[in-house]
Amino acid sequence: MNKVIKQAFTLIELLVVIAIIGILSGLIVVSMSGVTQKANIAKAQVFSNSLRNTMMMNTVAEFKLDGNANDTWGAIPVGTITGATAITTDCVYGSCYSFNGTNSDNISFGDQAAFSFTNNIFTFSFWMKRASAASNIAVLGKTNGAASPFEYSIYGSGTLLSFYSWVSSGTADIYPVNTVSIDNDGWNFFVWTADGTNSYVYKNGVRGTAIAKTTNSFSDTTSPFVVGRGCNGSVCRYESGLIDEIRIYNIALPVSQIQEEYYAGLNRLLANGNISNEEYGQSIKSISLNK
Repeated sequence: MNKVIKQAFTLIELLVVIAIIGILSGLIVVSMSGVTQKANIAKAQVFSNSLRNTMMMNTVAEFKLDGNANDTWGAIPVGTITGATAITTDCVYGSCYSFNGTNSDNISFGDQAAFSFTNNIFTFSFWMKRASAASNIAVLGKTNGAASPFEYSIYGSGTLLSFYSWVSSGTADIYPVNTVSIDNDGWNFFVWTADGTNSYVYKNGVRGTAIAKTTNSFSDTTSPFVVGRGCNGSVCRYESGLIDEIRIYNIALPVSQIQEEYYAGLNRLLANGNISNEEYGQSIKSISLNK
């Protein structure tokens, strides 16, 4: 009898131990989840600071769009916000601006000599989230929106985002048009680089086809630089969605720095809860497969 009771107690004790182990495991998982999130935030900050410090001498402007139209690098005057351009927090870093797709909705910085890349070498990087898969696409451009001289424009329609650079009137290419697909309404990171010989467009850290430069060069230095608007001659589109973290450089940004900036943004999106662990893993896998 005592032997049976002893065995019963041993079984109960075993079940208690298993239960305690399960509880402790759950606590460890929760704790590690918090640590992972903090690590992701710290990693994003390190990447961002690394990029900023490395490219310090080649940064033309940085528009974080955190509730204002300031150039956080300090060289460009504050932009003029018009229309229903609104501040939102569903962003990659901090806050950002939401555009409603109308011609009165944009941020203009006027004509800035720093944005005229007469040597045909530049980099534009930005995060964008369309309002829907059918909405307008228009990120930025140095154009007055008429069929007169302008330098470059990033805009599109349907599932294509187009990157243009012209001498004048949309008739003489500098780097012929480069397009990339954008067929979802999530956050995407785009980079447009030109090294004086070729231009490239990166989507989420993956580089597209090289587009060779023509014999033409930038000549317009009078058109305003506008965020939220993109034009092809007199045909203009206005962004319907969110734009965040615009950075402009006077060099062709190297692949390693582009991918660092993308990783940093992904970590922020994960930490902010704007993407799931599954989406994060798929994004990392995608860029790894395309290295």
